[in-house]
Amino acid sequence: MIDKIKKELLELKNKKVDLKVNNLRNKSEIVTGKIIEYYDRLFILETESDLLRSFNYSDILIGNVEICKKYWLLYNKNILLK
Repeated sequence: MIDKIKKELLELKNKKVDLKVNNLRNKSEIVTGKIIEYYDRLFILETESDLLRSFNYSDILIGNVEICKKYWLLYNKNILLK
């Protein structure tokens, strides 16, 4: 399952991405930036304010991090058209 997430995220490299990060106590934030690096267990996002943030692939799997719908739908639509 994580391999599928990695493959999908590789398609988004250097493209603008919005991630919804679910924090503690039912608070969430939207982080906008570009995925610039991939590693075995995590990926690095460079935010619009030039900060580097790292996320685990497992965070996406369990729902702590979500790719926001507008980019995810555009991405999946392109896959379906291929």
